[in-house]
Amino acid sequence: MVSQFPRRFSSYLMMVIVILVAGSVVLISGTLHFYFTNRLEAEFTQKHLAQKGQLELVIGNRLAHIQGRLKDLSKDRTVIDTLAFKADKLLEKRLANIYPVSDGMYFYAKNNNSRRFCPTTHPIEYNQLLEAILAGTFPSKLDKVADTGLLWWFQLPVKDRQRELGKVYVIYDLARDTRLVDTIRRTVDGDIVQWRFDRLRNLISNTEMDIFLDDVDPQRINTGFVSCGEDCLLSRLNGFESLYFVVSKETLMLEKSKITLLIGLFTIGILAVSALLSIFLGQQMAKPLSQMAVKAMQISQGRKDLLFEERAKDYLEIRRLSRTFNYMLDALKQAEEKSRYQELFENVGDAVYMFGANGNIMDANEAACIMLDFPRSAFLKLNIREFISQNAVQRLLNLIEYHDGAPKQPKATFETLHFDQSGDSIPVEVGARAILYSGRPVVLCVARDISLRKKVEDALHASEERYRSVVECSHDGIMMINSKWETIFVNDELCRITGFDRQALEGRDFRRIVSDESIPLATDRYLNRYPGQHYHSQYDFIIRRKDGKKRLCKINVTSIIDSRGEEKIIGHVLDITEQFHAEQDKKELETQLIQAQKMQAIGTLAGGVAHDFNNLLQAIQGRVSLMLLQIKADDPNHEHLEGIENAVQSASNLTKQLLGFARGGKYETRPICFNELFDATAEMFCRTKKEIRLHKKFQKDLWTVQVDRGQMEQVLLNMFVNAAHAMPAGGDLYLATKNISLTDSFCKPHEMRPGRYIRITVTDTGVGMNEEAVGRIFEPFYTTREIGQGTGLGLASAFGIIKNHNGVITVDSTPNKGTSFYIYLPVSDSKVIANEAAALSVPKGKGTILLVDDEEQVIQVGSLMLAELGYDVLPARTGKEATRIVRDLNNGVNNENAGATPPDMVILDMVMPGMNGNETFHQLKKIQPGIKVLISSGYGMTTDVETMIDNGCLGFIQKPFDLPRLSRKLFEIMHNADTALNRGARNMSKAPG
Repeated sequence: MVSQFPRRFSSYLMMVIVILVAGSVVLISGTLHFYFTNRLEAEFTQKHLAQKGQLELVIGNRLAHIQGRLKDLSKDRTVIDTLAFKADKLLEKRLANIYPVSDGMYFYAKNNNSRRFCPTTHPIEYNQLLEAILAGTFPSKLDKVADTGLLWWFQLPVKDRQRELGKVYVIYDLARDTRLVDTIRRTVDGDIVQWRFDRLRNLISNTEMDIFLDDVDPQRINTGFVSCGEDCLLSRLNGFESLYFVVSKETLMLEKSKITLLIGLFTIGILAVSALLSIFLGQQMAKPLSQMAVKAMQISQGRKDLLFEERAKDYLEIRRLSRTFNYMLDALKQAEEKSRYQELFENVGDAVYMFGANGNIMDANEAACIMLDFPRSAFLKLNIREFISQNAVQRLLNLIEYHDGAPKQPKATFETLHFDQSGDSIPVEVGARAILYSGRPVVLCVARDISLRKKVEDALHASEERYRSVVECSHDGIMMINSKWETIFVNDELCRITGFDRQALEGRDFRRIVSDESIPLATDRYLNRYPGQHYHSQYDFIIRRKDGKKRLCKINVTSIIDSRGEEKIIGHVLDITEQFHAEQDKKELETQLIQAQKMQAIGTLAGGVAHDFNNLLQAIQGRVSLMLLQIKADDPNHEHLEGIENAVQSASNLTKQLLGFARGGKYETRPICFNELFDATAEMFCRTKKEIRLHKKFQKDLWTVQVDRGQMEQVLLNMFVNAAHAMPAGGDLYLATKNISLTDSFCKPHEMRPGRYIRITVTDTGVGMNEEAVGRIFEPFYTTREIGQGTGLGLASAFGIIKNHNGVITVDSTPNKGTSFYIYLPVSDSKVIANEAAALSVPKGKGTILLVDDEEQVIQVGSLMLAELGYDVLPARTGKEATRIVRDLNNGVNNENAGATPPDMVILDMVMPGMNGNETFHQLKKIQPGIKVLISSGYGMTTDVETMIDNGCLGFIQKPFDLPRLSRKLFEIMHNADTALNRGARNMSKAPG
């Protein structure tokens, strides 16, 4: 339908020109406005940032000046003297004269022994504020003080000869500093404000500003400006928590308005000029077009003798348009003179040809000639027998046979081969129909080249073969099921996994091979999919084989939609039963290894603590021993000293437990039969626990082990005590020993060597432990008992002692079913040695002893103890100092030890910074080969100590030791050292280097 008001081209042209000009002007105007406003804002911001910097500098200098005055006050000699003599009146007078109230500063002084601040003439609200600040409280009654403005307070101590007499304070109220306020007003255009309760308070005029800050986050305001309200900018003063600088945007907004007005006037002027210009151009274009439209109407009404004139004064485009219309009129005349019938099958893309009853070609289209590569003239001379497969020729000729005036077979469609001019075959799909042409029967054939389709079909067959090969050779079991859980396809691997053949699986419900406990999981995963969409899931489930055995499998499930739109589920099944068992074994080994590493780390810490604590105990024990020699038994302090000595012994036993856990050494090992020790310790314990029934199962001919008997008794007693606490109402305690050979798989996580071991088992019928307690049972100070009933060191020390004997202790426990401890100790080939009683004499001696220890307290008390026993003492605090002393004395140099002789014996600490005990021992042996060495350590008999004894050290004494033990050890070494020295010399001569 034609519009009642048709559009004019001239109007459209004017509109386009106006729109283009208007768009350009608006864009230019907008750019100019954006540039000038941004520049104006930048200059405005830069100016006020500079003013803010001046304001920060003014306030900062003021605060620095106040702190300087406070520092002068703290060093004022008069103030110091008045605080020292508590002369409050004199102090108030001094403060009033020298530090009067001015410019918002209020100075105070307070004696440490007084509750009152001086002076008392300052406003009471400042006194209350100072007391509240020092007390850490801010009561509501101080709100009026907060209204005065921003306050600062500082304090400094007042000292006299390093003795603090009191403190001086200053409270500074910025609002009352009229000089600073006048300076601020002259310096900046804005105001300094304080943020209080989401309101801004002007500290210059001491009034609240009518600006609400509900939408402003104070934490996000930095040193730049942030819009605050409609006409303000706010910026945090650098270095002040709640102090801000606010400026008005009124001047900025006024300048922006001027720029907007000027740019607006410029835009309106340009738009008016462009509108007038577009009207003029439209009129110039519309006039010749209107004349051409009149002639075109006349031509359409039948006048074909008209031509469009090409006038020189017309625009180039109008003249080209006139020439084009003239060409169009000529073409229409020629088209009416030409008419030719285009045959239908020339426009068909397939090969089309006709032949008669004899098979000769009657007609064909260009596509047929191209397909068979014949010229048209040559193709029309062919017979179908020359280019069609022979099995198809007779089939086509049969279409011409008529019966009762109608063809027997009116049409046929089939695939065959055509042969081109070179003899190459072309697969085609032929559609043939019998028709009448010029009154006689002919066959019309349409042949479509299906070479590409054949290639696709061959590729499809090859793909199917590859697919079948991949599926059947896959190591995964593969299956396909439909939405009814029916198995459509399975491969051979799935048959092997399940034990069923194909006939037993295909066509059956897939869930018949799923174990009962896995059916809910498989059903849930299937039901939670989104039907019709791609679905993928992976999970583990258990299948039930034909023989009834269960296997753990991992299945990857993917959904597909086939060509008929039906959903199918494809599953890849992998039997992971063996892999699962292997991973479980691996996790168990990793858990054991992590536990062993954790215990080793804790043991290192415990050993270091015990070593340092033993050094402290040595200092206490030595001094107590010396005091006991000088005090008679009837002295009142004698009992106290014995109590201290008993406490030191208890502490020493505690460190021995820590050293046992830390594998801090064996004290004295000898080969024993563990059955005898096990039996004796158990019988002794059960005499005090009549409610516990003892059951023993000891192996005869138990292999010999090399252990520290005292430490092993401690281990057994700790386990017996643990069992007794687990059976408060009594129960059964089962003890057993057995010869056993351990494999590498058991020993590797525990850092043991495989071989022959004895196993000691302690089992109770107590309350048992949960998994968490079992994992932490050997940690120091971990206990499940109530506070005061145990230290948590018993089993920890047992763990360290067994580990130090190259064995391992493990635990197996279940809540309410008892606990079993298993100890594995390596076998020794040595023969059992009977116990020997220790000597009880306390002899004294003479000679020179070099005491080497890095602990000053040990050096002091050791020197006193040795001097008490009659020996001359040479102290050395490092290994290097000890070797230097021995070298100088052997070379006749007595600079520091006048009159001293080379030492007869050395008491050597093992753990020292720089050169340790072992290195020091070898250096001393090189300087003085016959020197006698006694090792002293806060640790026990470690491997390093045993090696040093084999190389010539004559003994070992454990810290802390008392005077009798030290004297017996020194006498033993001084008088029985020849054999050990000879053995050490032989061993050191065999050592490399």
